[in-house]
Parts: sequence; C-alpha cells; structure tokens
Amino acid sequence: MSILSTKAMIKPQEYMAMQGKTVLVIGVGGYCQRFIWDVYKEFGIKIVLVDPDNKNSAISKVNSFIEYDFLSQKTEQEHAVCIIKILKEKGVTIDGCVTFIDTCGPLAATICHQQNLHGTGIQAAFVAKNKGTTYDVLRTKEQTNQFIVKYNQINTISGLENAFSYVGVPAVMKPENGSCGAGVKRITDFRELKVTYENEALTHGKKFTLMEFIEGTQHGIELILFQRELIASFVTDYGPTRKDRFTETTATMPSCLSKGAVEELMTAAHKCCIGIGLVDGVFNVEMKMTSNGPKLIEMNARMPSFYIRDWVLTCYGIDLLLYTFMTCLGIRPEITKPVSTHRIMGITCVPSVHKEQLLKSQTVDIFNDMDQRGIISYHQLSNSLEECENDGDEIPFCSLAVIDQDIQKTKDKLLNVWNSIGFKTDSYDIKYFLKDF
Repeated sequence: MSILSTKAMIKPQEYMAMQGKTVLVIGVGGYCQRFIWDVYKEFGIKIVLVDPDNKNSAISKVNSFIEYDFLSQKTEQEHAVCIIKILKEKGVTIDGCVTFIDTCGPLAATICHQQNLHGTGIQAAFVAKNKGTTYDVLRTKEQTNQFIVKYNQINTISGLENAFSYVGVPAVMKPENGSCGAGVKRITDFRELKVTYENEALTHGKKFTLMEFIEGTQHGIELILFQRELIASFVTDYGPTRKDRFTETTATMPSCLSKGAVEELMTAAHKCCIGIGLVDGVFNVEMKMTSNGPKLIEMNARMPSFYIRDWVLTCYGIDLLLYTFMTCLGIRPEITKPVSTHRIMGITCVPSVHKEQLLKSQTVDIFNDMDQRGIISYHQLSNSLEECENDGDEIPFCSLAVIDQDIQKTKDKLLNVWNSIGFKTDSYDIKYFLKDF
C-alpha cells in the first residue's frame, strides 16, 4: 500500500496529525503480523518496540528497540513502571501505546492509564484476556446478557461435575486464554469431559470454560471504536469446521447474510465492546448467528490477525492498522459508511490434511507466483509447518483466496483454483465448508 493511497484514505488533517508521533508497541507479535513493521512507516509515525527477544526480525525496522522481559513474574503495574522508567532514561516521550498480542493487552492498557493516553481501557483489557471473565461481565448487563449462552468456569478437576450438570451437552470446553481454536474441544458426555480436561490441563493450564455448544453460522466482526463510539465495522463469514475440530476452514467477506442480520451482528458486537469497557482501538468479536439472534463466542481487545487486515483493505479500502495507530494517538477517524467494492473468499491449508503437499519445496513458490499474477490472494500464516502443530492443536499454515464481484462467481473461481493445485481430498470437503456462502 503506497503513501498516496494512505493519503487518499484519510483526511489531510488526520494524516498531518500523525506525522512524527511516537507509538510504543508492546510485543513483536507472530509471523502473520510481520507486515506491521514495514507498513507503519507509510503513516509517518515512529515506533518504539518493547520485547524480550533481542533477536526478533522487527528490530532493524523500528525506530528504537527496548529489550525487556515483560513475561517475568511481576504485575502489569510493575512492568509498566519499569518500561516508563526506561523510556524516561532514554529521553523518549510516547504519544500512544498499543499491542497486537492478546497476552500483552493488560500491560499496554496499564501503560496507557499511567501515561494518560488513549487506549482499550484498563478494565476492559483485563476482562478481555479471560473468556470466562468476559462472559461474567456481559451476563450481568441488561444490554448484553442476551448474547451469552450457558457456561461455567472450571479451575480444578473437582469442579467438572457442577459445570457439566449446569451446562449440559453438547458443550465446548475452551482454555481461559488462547486463540485460533487451540485447546478447544467438543464435549458429548461426562467421561469425555473428565478425560479431555485432564489431557488439556497439561498443555493449557487448569483454567477452562465449559459453554453450551451454539448451533448457527460463525462470524467475525471487526470494529473501529473511538471514545466508545462505533466508527465502522466489518463482518466476515466463516464456514463450518471439521468434525470435533475448531480450526478455521473457509471464509468470505463481505458477509452473505441479509442486511438486517449483518446490522444485528454489528450492533451486538458493539454492545459487547461497550459492555466490557473498551474505549479506543480496533477490536475483534467472534459470534454465531442463531435462530435466537447473535451469541458471543469470544472477544479480542486488539486488531485481528491472519489475513483480515488485507481483506478489509481489499473489500472496503479501509486499513485497520492505520486506524489502530490513529485511535491510540487520540485522533478520531473520519470514515464514511464503508461500502464493499469486491468479494473475497478463501480456504485455509492445515498440516493434518495438507502436510504432504506443503512439504514440497515448490508449493509455496507456486502460491507466491499465483499471488503475483493476481490469480489468488495468498497469505502464509505461520513460519513453518512445525509452528502450526502443538500437542494435538493446529493453526492454518496459509490461506488461499480469490477476488471477484458475485458470490457464486467467487465460489466457482475458488473451487477451480483448489482443484487445479492438487489439494483436493475426501478428508477436507471444500464444498461442505463453502455451503453457507
């Protein structure tokens, strides 16, 4: 994305207001967030990066780097004091602070609070970090309790029976912290719950939430908020996952739902953001649309990862990264109601099904070449196949998407691409994964 297109996207006074501002970024983030360290320069800002790893790839691309272990056993308040002290010793004044990592949300919010900067809101950052706490807060509020299904938090094996008795089956057990479906398991009986909890606790700790399994279509809602006001929002549709797995398979933007249903999701997501106290920033809310309206899956008090930033940019000409930085600097975005100009639809490749094809050295080269020629929009989401697999969990290795105008044309184009690359297999039923689009 060029500086010219950035200037075309925002009003001149907004662009000028960002020039020369310094933003503190907590944590380098993952492989699929590496674009940040190249793109931010187009906004005219400076970045000070704080991270424990003094060998991370972003160091050479940011204006200043501070090696600091915020993972050590201190409170967020103590870490914030230490980081602010280092900044003062270096003579650095920051104009904003942000993170792109779930676990760093409370620390970034604490620094914003201590420095009187715009941000997610300190209460909201601590609430959003834990799924059960998020449900607890929203269940007590009149504006949001209709979006919460039955759930129960589990902290020890002795709590399983009460949780199972209250929630019933089918249910979903998920770690209190986590993303990308890691550690999320479907539960059909008490014995399965007990065995699953004992196994997953070894990897994800003892804190889980057991929640009612929600029937319906799944959606991601991205929201830009400033002083709690909804500036803009975007809805992505996700296809069904494989049996007993929760890893993403397919997605499309804009949503295929009716205008009324899309508005309902946007309103529900905004109410949930306000409900936990989110103030300024770009946030991600995952919901299912059911016969009884939207139901919350989870919330992320940060900009979405994977390919969503590029998809929103392609469909709407709106850069979520730009508005993440703008809102943290206290600049209110001026966005007219976004209208999509394209449709994008994609399929993810996962190691448990596509490892043999993905291990071939030429596969990624072919995908990159197809991307360069405009045949697909390719996003590699992990640095290696090994990074995608961890103790029985997996995240997608990459996403292959196509762009067109019409839903059926886009779907047909995607199926043609999928069949042409030789990834077709009975264990990964693409037509089923695309059935809701």
